[in-house]
Amino acid sequence: MNKYTPKLNFYKKQSKLAKIITKKGWKLSLSQLNEKADISRTVEWNEFEGATRTESWGDLEQGIYYGQMLNGKRDGYGIVYCLNDSRCPLLYECEWNHGVPTQGRYIMIYCGNTWGKYEGQLSSEYLIDGDGCFQDEDGYQYQGQYKQGFPDGQGKWDMPNGDCYEGAWQEDRQHGQGRFTNADGSYHEGEWNNSYQVGVHKYYSKEGVFIKEQKQVHAR
Repeated sequence: MNKYTPKLNFYKKQSKLAKIITKKGWKLSLSQLNEKADISRTVEWNEFEGATRTESWGDLEQGIYYGQMLNGKRDGYGIVYCLNDSRCPLLYECEWNHGVPTQGRYIMIYCGNTWGKYEGQLSSEYLIDGDGCFQDEDGYQYQGQYKQGFPDGQGKWDMPNGDCYEGAWQEDRQHGQGRFTNADGSYHEGEWNNSYQVGVHKYYSKEGVFIKEQKQVHAR
């Protein structure tokens, strides 16, 4: 498709996307798919026309759609396989309404051949918008509110070393009141501005015992 040849796993001859689907499974089981059967909708293979998106995410190229159709539009449940303009493959498993995705999951294989998985409410630009979650191959996870694909609102960011941040976000940056918890359970609370700690932060032990106050000077 679009002259794209995926990198294959040496031993099983699988692409990275096939490997993650094999490991994580499809979003819906066969029985769940059967429950969505609707005689008013046909199930078809169709061309996916692509989508224009913001510069931050890049456009989606033409691809393939397989799923329910109503009056010539994607409607019901279906999957899309396509590339973005950086030649990174994506697989969408979505609920559709009059051709537009409303909620579901998509897996993206980044240019470094690692994966990221996004799930939640979707915008017309095929990005998480509203409540959603994210996880990637390196062990990072986010659960919370999104705006056009980026954390925005309240959310929790878990890191593979056991640290986490929970609090306010704005345009993919920690911004507002939040709490940073270390892997050992100790934590501090305060304000962030553009992902920098600002103002006075209060530090606590893992038991919640107050330790100290400390003024921050652009500490991340």
